[in-house]
Amino acid sequence: MRAGGGSLYKEPKAAEQQETSFYPKLYVPGILSLNLTKDLAPGEYSIVMRVRDELGQQDLEQTHKFTVE
Repeated sequence: MRAGGGSLYKEPKAAEQQETSFYPKLYVPGILSLNLTKDLAPGEYSIVMRVRDELGQQDLEQTHKFTVE
């Protein structure tokens, strides 16, 4: 997210379980890699992570701030 609140990038399905088994996995691993362009304005940005537990029907959202210098 930009400092003003506008979205800079979205990845709605960043991780998804592809295989099926009798017992569901406790977690689906994921990796985040940001490739920032040189023309990105310096300032404070935020990463908003939304997690969905399909088995327990629960949602979690966390915001983490970082600075581009």
